[in-house]
Amino acid sequence: MKSTLARLIDDFQERELPALTRREQKFANLPGKANVVIGMRRTGKTFFCYQEITDLLAAGIARDRIFYLNFEDDHRLGFKVSDYLVVGGFPEVQSTPRYLATEILQSYIDAVLLKDVVERHRVGNITVLKYMIHSICHATGCKLSINKFYNTLKSMSIKCTKNNLYEYLDHLVDAGLFYRVPIHSRSEKARIVNPAKSIPLTPACCRP
Repeated sequence: MKSTLARLIDDFQERELPALTRREQKFANLPGKANVVIGMRRTGKTFFCYQEITDLLAAGIARDRIFYLNFEDDHRLGFKVSDYLVVGGFPEVQSTPRYLATEILQSYIDAVLLKDVVERHRVGNITVLKYMIHSICHATGCKLSINKFYNTLKSMSIKCTKNNLYEYLDHLVDAGLFYRVPIHSRSEKARIVNPAKSIPLTPACCRP
């Protein structure tokens, strides 16, 4: 393990940082606090860290004082706003032919489903998970009623409890695949009673 870490550290110290597209967001500089970058897979978190490293070097911080360790491969960022609705904002698919982009995006969803939901939370009912993802992606912007979804599954003879469905949706949101938009109301009761809309991270995930 020590030799592997030493090799990875040496590799970072010796190689040049990749070219990147700068983002407006910056790390907060709070003494004694650590910054954490979270988000769905392949959204550019690694290159956001590269941007911070570039800024630190420009500010005069010695490179040997910066420790960078990445366990996954790198992907270049080349965002085109005009293609956002077609291929989304994932860096890897920006320069990929559109007929392949759908397959790549599907592989992202499969990776999130397997690694960030099934394995992390030990979910065994993959059929229900896939059906939930399919339902949300093909009804994006609509309210997801767990009760109605449960009844739909029941009519299809698919076994699952309502509590499981609530947990599965929480897992998918926690993994970054979807985010919730509650009803716009000043009433706390109205926000609690009315189901929130579940929105995919990128509209490209909704394409057939």
